[in-house]
Amino acid sequence: MRRDLQAIFLGKTRDEWIRFFEGEDVCISPVLSLDEALSHPNTLARRMVVEVGSPLGGSEPQLGLPIKVAGEEERAPGRAPRLGEHDDQVLAELGYSGEEIAGLRAKGVIRKAGAS
Repeated sequence: MRRDLQAIFLGKTRDEWIRFFEGEDVCISPVLSLDEALSHPNTLARRMVVEVGSPLGGSEPQLGLPIKVAGEEERAPGRAPRLGEHDDQVLAELGYSGEEIAGLRAKGVIRKAGAS
């Protein structure tokens, strides 16, 4: 049965199946690609993709907050950290000394944000 159904479903494209079931009393929705999902009217209407300032200048798209509360102002998400931006803080919280962190940096294990 699985092979039979697979052969049937592979006989049409996603969009052909959507058109095939238009006007019928069935629940059907397309499985969207990432690009399609991010540009879908519902995604845009719910502000699920927002522009956030980039530390490199300009802005970059980020995912918006998924939970919306009526009557509450939506806060913009913060930007994503740059590679290595919080290394010192995280390692210090894990108990590494300043000397140990400097040693990791000297060995190239970690590096300062923006360093190449």
